[in-house]
Amino acid sequence: MRTLCVRAYNYALAGQYEVMENARKTYVGTVVRFGADGLMMPLAVLWTDGRRFDISRCGRGEIVPAAGGTLFPLRYDCEILGRLKRLYFETETRRWFVVARGVDENP
Repeated sequence: MRTLCVRAYNYALAGQYEVMENARKTYVGTVVRFGADGLMMPLAVLWTDGRRFDISRCGRGEIVPAAGGTLFPLRYDCEILGRLKRLYFETETRRWFVVARGVDENP
């Protein structure tokens, strides 16, 4: 899985951009359920070192401004290990990624 250094922008609820310096766009494996309506719902994140992180709750995917150098990805706000994490889906490449501050950080 490929990791790219980027300046990532998280879209804040107030409509502002928050810049995360030295963040890393990390492609991850994802276990996804497809509903009868065709919507994707991520169930777990498979980290680059093989660890699996189950998603206990996940909001519906929404199109957001650029994140990690990707133009208009789908963002899912997920609860992983009791913390809110953002999981992105690149519609152009059909790949999932997270924005992490360190290489060994959990998603």
